[in-house]
Amino acid sequence: MGVFKKDGMWWIDYYHKGKRYREKASPNKRQAENALGKRRAQIADDIFFESKIKTKRFSTFSKEVMEWYKTNRPRSVESISQKMGSFNEYFGDHLMDETTRADVEVFIEKRKAAIMEMRLAAGGSVDHIHFAVINRDIAYLRKIYNMAIERNHAKVNPCKGITKEKEIERLRYLRNEENEEARLLGACNPRIRNLALFSLHTGFRRGEIVSLEWSSVDLKRGLMRVEAVKSKNGTSRIVPINSVVREILEALKGDRTKPAGHVFLNGLGKPYDAHSVSQQFARATLKAGIEDFTFHDLRHTFASRLADRGVELLDLARLLGHKTIQMVMRYAHLTERRLQGHVDLLAEPDNMPSRSEMVTYWSPGPFSEQKTPSRSSRNSLN
Repeated sequence: MGVFKKDGMWWIDYYHKGKRYREKASPNKRQAENALGKRRAQIADDIFFESKIKTKRFSTFSKEVMEWYKTNRPRSVESISQKMGSFNEYFGDHLMDETTRADVEVFIEKRKAAIMEMRLAAGGSVDHIHFAVINRDIAYLRKIYNMAIERNHAKVNPCKGITKEKEIERLRYLRNEENEEARLLGACNPRIRNLALFSLHTGFRRGEIVSLEWSSVDLKRGLMRVEAVKSKNGTSRIVPINSVVREILEALKGDRTKPAGHVFLNGLGKPYDAHSVSQQFARATLKAGIEDFTFHDLRHTFASRLADRGVELLDLARLLGHKTIQMVMRYAHLTERRLQGHVDLLAEPDNMPSRSEMVTYWSPGPFSEQKTPSRSSRNSLN
């Protein structure tokens, strides 16, 4: 029980009859402490009155949520805005304090059905559908209703107790033996082909590609910088430019001495929307006859190929922008062939010491009566 600061405001946190209350108090800590004191006094005098819920419709509150994300979580704005479309379609007319767990469960089932329908409509199979996207939906909904509770628009989070979908770890990459890369690139339109090829040779995430600006590209030094504000984990990284990437960038740069703005633009000359990239890429995979392959799997292909060519996992983590090496351990199995080569080095004749180079070290045995051999007896053994 006390005061805490969140998003520039001081909140009070207290209990009454076993129930926890949190209220937004003031931008000033002293005033918040005074407000907490008043609440404690009301509780002590048994004159505490629970504040009434000032509920709103989901569609109205969703606008407040978007403004909060723009200010506090700019890297997540695109993702949450895509989710809001589905949320408002189902929850839009719901009052925030009237949404139940059953409503959320029905929403989840409808989302699953919609995902399967979209896959079938595109001519794909439902055999490889993984509903990890549902877990992302639940996470965002839980956050939205927590915000509603904090703003006194709801009492209970309807996502409480919702079971997550089982996520199957997958590592899908383009298979050389099936000529998947050539088939995929041949099915892409020129602009999407550039994006796909760029990802295959940089390991950039989709969002990092569409947000890349010329100010972060140094063709002279052959380096690109992923800015922290545009990176998924909030850290910047430097990625070298190889010949394939240079060719793409030089073509996009054209005759401009100092290009500015976004590197990749759509047919209207505007920055790409990440969602539209995924849609166009999905059509290309369908046309190429490649199943269970997303744009993000291009990043997996980049990493898998480097691991297969002997790149150390620590270097791979740096290129991918992972903070820990654990994140790249999924590619460790691709290095097993090299491990065999490492131990085989010890068995090669050139690496085996000659008999004259061998040195025998003598140490006392386990029995006290055992004596160290004399010099003459050691020489006789050689």
